[in-house]
Amino acid sequence: TIRSALAGPVAIDTATARELVDKWFGDIPRGPAVVHPEVTVPTLPEPKQVVTTDLIPTTRIYRMWTTPDTRSPEATLLALGGSVLGGLSSSRLDNEMVRRNPVAVSVSAGISQLEDAGIFLAQADVRPGEDAAAVAAKLDEQIAEFLRTGPTADELQRAKTTLAASVIRQLESTGGFGGKAPVLAEGQLYVGDPGFYRTQLEQIAAAT
Repeated sequence: TIRSALAGPVAIDTATARELVDKWFGDIPRGPAVVHPEVTVPTLPEPKQVVTTDLIPTTRIYRMWTTPDTRSPEATLLALGGSVLGGLSSSRLDNEMVRRNPVAVSVSAGISQLEDAGIFLAQADVRPGEDAAAVAAKLDEQIAEFLRTGPTADELQRAKTTLAASVIRQLESTGGFGGKAPVLAEGQLYVGDPGFYRTQLEQIAAAT
C-alpha cells in the first residue's frame, strides 16, 4: 500500500509497481551514433570590422581570429602566446598600453578552446579622453611586434608556469565550476581521452 498525499492510501501490487518504475525510470533506447563533421578553420578573404554601440562609458576594441580546436597542439601554443601578449599582469600589452603609455585602462589576450574550432582574442578598453583609433593602432602595433619577434625565453617560461599551474589547480578540487570531474569529462567528450590534460601539460612543457 502506498499512501498518497492527496487521496490517502492507494493499493498497488508488485507487478504494477515494477511496470510503472520501468516506464518512468527504466532504460531508454539509444539514439543514432554521433557523426563528427570534418571541420576546417574558417578564414575571411579580408579583415572585417564591426562597430557596435551601447550605453557604456568605455570604448572596447577587439581583435579576433579563428583558431584550431582544443585537440590541436597549436591551441596550446596559442594559449601560451596569449598569456605572453596579454594574459599576465606583466604582459606586453599591460606594460606598453596600461603602464608605460597609459592609453588603455585594461587589456587582455587569450584563446577560447572549443570542440570544432577556437577563437583568439586581444582586447583593450580605451582610457577616457584617448582617441579610440589611436589606441586600436597601438594594439595592432603590439600584436605585429609580437608576431615579428616571438616571446623571450623569460616570457615563455612565465607563461608556461602560469598555464601549467592553472591545469594543476583545477585538478586539486573535485567538482564545481572546475575540478577533476569537468577536466576528465571534457577530455572524454572532446578527445575521447579523460587523461587529455596530461597531453596538454606535455605540450606546455615542450613549447619553445
